[in-house]
Amino acid sequence: MAKKLRDLIVKLNQALTKIGHGNGLACPESQDPIDEVLHEYHVATVSSSYFDKRRKAAKEAMMNSLSQVQMDKIDDTSYAVADNNLSRRTSIAEGSIYDLNVFVKPGGQMLDEKLLRVALLRHLKADKVESILSESVKPRAQSIVYEVTEKDV
Repeated sequence: MAKKLRDLIVKLNQALTKIGHGNGLACPESQDPIDEVLHEYHVATVSSSYFDKRRKAAKEAMMNSLSQVQMDKIDDTSYAVADNNLSRRTSIAEGSIYDLNVFVKPGGQMLDEKLLRVALLRHLKADKVESILSESVKPRAQSIVYEVTEKDV
């Protein structure tokens, strides 16, 4: 990684670490230690949302700035990965300070339950197919969302 990019990352991390700790944004004084932890979690959540939106806008601007030739290189890389199921990195654009590379990885696989059901029904009775499919379904892990709310004090 180039020195300028490393320096930028260090300086960004130093500035971002200060968010929520000064400039009137620090946690209000409290006797309860959980308030500081919850404040930090809330600041991190709000910051994440902000940077997700900023990254999305930056990606859109970046994609809009690419030429048709560059977009074709991305498509060609994507097609090659789909054909051979191997990851591939391709240089797309070169600036005087930054370069843009794409790293395309093969997509995951999923089971088409409807297609499987139809295929099984050609060879098995419906109740046996339903039994097999219901025994094969495993629940995913729960989703837990933590939400910090401010009390009216």
